[in-house]
This record gives sequence, C-alpha cells and structure tokens, in this order.
Amino acid sequence: MKKEIILLLILFVLTTFIRFDGLGFSTFVGDETKTIFLRKDQSIFDFLMDQRKGPVQFLIVWGMENITNSFNEFYLRLPFAILGVLVVFAFYYFLRYVLDLGFLASYLGAVFLSLNGIYIAFSRTAQYQMAYIFFGLMFLIFTHYFIKKNKLYFAFLSVLALSLSFLSHYDAIFFTIPAIYLFREHWKKLIPILLFSGIISGSFYFLNIYYGYFEKNTIGYLEKRISGDGYENQNTFATIDLYNPLFMYSIILVVLSIYGFWVSEKKIKNYLIIWFVFAFIFLQLIMRTPGTHIHNYFVPLFIFSGIGLARLCYKFKYITYLSAIPLIVIFQIQLFVFVPRFNNGYPYKESNFYGIRLEKINFNINLPQYGFVYDRSWREIAEIMKSQKRVPNFYTNDNKVVSEFYLHGYYFSDLAPGFNPDFYIEINNPSKEDKRFDTSLGNYEVLSSTEDFTIFKKVK
Repeated sequence: MKKEIILLLILFVLTTFIRFDGLGFSTFVGDETKTIFLRKDQSIFDFLMDQRKGPVQFLIVWGMENITNSFNEFYLRLPFAILGVLVVFAFYYFLRYVLDLGFLASYLGAVFLSLNGIYIAFSRTAQYQMAYIFFGLMFLIFTHYFIKKNKLYFAFLSVLALSLSFLSHYDAIFFTIPAIYLFREHWKKLIPILLFSGIISGSFYFLNIYYGYFEKNTIGYLEKRISGDGYENQNTFATIDLYNPLFMYSIILVVLSIYGFWVSEKKIKNYLIIWFVFAFIFLQLIMRTPGTHIHNYFVPLFIFSGIGLARLCYKFKYITYLSAIPLIVIFQIQLFVFVPRFNNGYPYKESNFYGIRLEKINFNINLPQYGFVYDRSWREIAEIMKSQKRVPNFYTNDNKVVSEFYLHGYYFSDLAPGFNPDFYIEINNPSKEDKRFDTSLGNYEVLSSTEDFTIFKKVK
C-alpha cells in the first residue's frame, strides 16, 4: 500500500507539473477565443445558443471571467488544467475499481494517458475536451456503483455526469456506446440513466435546433468534417507525430496494446474492442477530417497498454525497472514540447532535442494546433495599437481569429488587389503561414519592431 501511494504521488506531481507550468505563457489559439463571451451586446443565452457545442466550456470560461474580471490566459485555462489532472486519476480509478484490473495495470494505463501529447495539449487549452472526458469517466464510475450498491444517489450522479458530458460535447457518445456493452447485464438500471440524461442534455440541443442555431452553425460544419471540404491535406499520422514527436511514445503504445489485447480477459477485451472499433470507424472511415478527435480511440489503447506492460512486469521482474527509462524519456520529450521553460521553438521553429533536430511544422498539412508554446507578443502588440489615435484597419500574416481577439474593436481587413492596409503586423514564425504583405507597395514606416514582430504604419 505504501508503494502504491508513493507511485500515485509521483504520477500526481508529474501530471500536474506538465499541465500547469507556464500555463498562461502562450497567447490564446483561435478556438480558445471562441469560448469567451466577448460581445456584451448579446445576452449570455444567445451566446450559448449560437455555438456548435454544448454550454459547459462557455460557462466555465464565463465564470472565470467574472471571478477574475479579466480574460487572463492562465485563469481561463486553469479549470481545464485541473480537469486534465482529474481525468488521469478518474481514469486510474475506473481501471482499478470498475474494470478491476489491479493496481499496476491501472496505474500504467493512467501513465500512458498522462503522457499522451494530445491530452497534455487539451489540459493546457481552454476548451471542452477535458470536461466531457472527465464527466464521461464519472458516468462509468457512478453507474458501476449504482449497479453494485443499488443506491439512488449513485443513479442521480450518473445521470448528472452523463448529461454534463453531452453538454460539453457530442463526443460523449464514445463513452456511452461501449458502456451499453459493459453494463448490458444490468440494462434495467442502465436504461433510466440513459433516458434521463438524454432528456436533460437533449433539452439544450432542442432549443439549439428550435431557434435555428443548429442549422446555422452545426450542419454545414459537420458536412465539411465528414466530406473533408475545407480541411484538405489533414493527416492523422502527422497529427499523432505533432503531439508525440520522435515516435517513441507511439511505437511503445502500439506494441504494448497488441500484447495487452493478446493477454486480456475476454470480457475486458470485448469491451475495449467495441470502444476502439466504434470510435475508429466513425472518426477514420466516416469522418474524413477527424483532427484531434482521434484521441477517442486512444483510450482503449491506454488500457491495453497498461495491461500489456503490467503482464510483462509480472512475468519478467527486470522489465519493471527497465520500463521506467522510456517513460522518463517520453516525459522529457513532452516537457520539451509543451512547457515554455524547456521549449526552444517546437513546433513553429526548427528546434533541437538533445542533439536531435526537429523540423518546424509543415503548414502544407492541415494540422490542428492546441496547447503548444506560442507567444508572439500579441498582448504587447495590443498595447501599442491602443496607443494609436486612429486605427482604421489592420492586416497580419498570423492567425486572423487570434489577432481579432487581441485587437478587439479594430477592423481586420483581408488583402485585396490595390488595397493597402493602414497597419500591417508581420509576425516572425507565425502559427500558420498566411499571406505576407509587401510593404514596398505603399508608403510605410516601422512603428515598432522586436524579434517576434514588426508593426508597419501607412504614412499618409
């Protein structure tokens, strides 16, 4: 028991550090800005309705805005970082006490989740992912205890958890479908949970459809994600490599998952296969551009990997000690990728990890980018622009959505033939390679310049 507590404390410290250190360093990515209730000329109800997702992430961000009276990056991300840590330990608890895998397999499964780059990125981003995953896991845990102890308050908590998961995102379905198989022998208790949670979460989505927001915002978006239109050149392998570079993590996960599948008990094996196959078919075969949603079929791989490595440790004692080496290396890689004090430019600049050269991100591939270390001084740029008496319009080669957030109230103007912006903000190593403006086309002076940016001002 003492060893278990020590190992869990180590996991807690490492999980927390990699998710919290430098949490507010990076400026917001585009999708984060969309969670913020910025326009106060509309009601919060209209804001929540006018979205493609459920209200949970927006309410969390709005709550932090009101508590701190700011749009501070650290504070708005803080609840999601906390949820990111809670997910790791809820996952451990689920494996240990619901699937009954034993300490070592459960612990190692949680380690693989904790070290996965996509999950680290989500934990360092003000978005919905950690919310629906956490509530999805709590739904599984509470349902297990309702079946086991037959206490109504567990049923209530299960309904609440599943409702909050669906109110965070539709991806809660990837927890729900496998759960029907897991708890199939107790369907009389499971059906009311599914029914009541469907009524609760469905009430919001009914209003979303009724007021026309679903048709306005969601249908076209889903059609594009399924068809791939507008998301050309997206590559799942490139996405996996972006968040878990140098292939060590991915190779270990795949190899141990295969072995874990081989040695798993039939009930667990069938449950995890249903989970994996359902998510994989929908995200890779039906949806042409799944982006980071691929993490949904990683979850059963974390479990298989934990089972596989635990079995090897029991079979060959020396594996217990040797396995620590690659896990430590993977932890160092993820520190290098996501923590500002260890990052030297990845993925937006060519970088170096202990002598291994890593190329900058390939902008020819449409890659989703969350949680990476990126600060090109937009906060400083905003202060400079606010000091100007008049800003008719501006253009930047960096992310349009991000620039419009930090320069809220100023007009972003796309480039057009014969049009010269009044202010041009050129970002060195932008988060995407957008069109640069040739300042020789007009009469411009340098208003301000640093190693991260140059602001050009048109001279009348």
